[in-house]
Amino acid sequence: MNMKNVPIICNFIGISLVMAFLIKCIIDYTQYSSITNSAPFYVWILTNALYFLVPAVIMFVFGKYLRKSIRDTFPKRDKTN
Repeated sequence: MNMKNVPIICNFIGISLVMAFLIKCIIDYTQYSSITNSAPFYVWILTNALYFLVPAVIMFVFGKYLRKSIRDTFPKRDKTN
């Protein structure tokens, strides 16, 4: 696997986690009933954020770090040769 593809994969995973968070919140909203659930809906959203958004932010930061690291390790070549 090419090392330059790893930051792209990290960003793809981060975007997938954000999309999963949105879908999960929409599904939870459609199934939520304040009569049967003792927790308020914002607690469900915070729990989903803990499971989806925190790892997404970690993946975005890791991808950014890798991109900078790869850029410093493998500088662009001049195309004049």
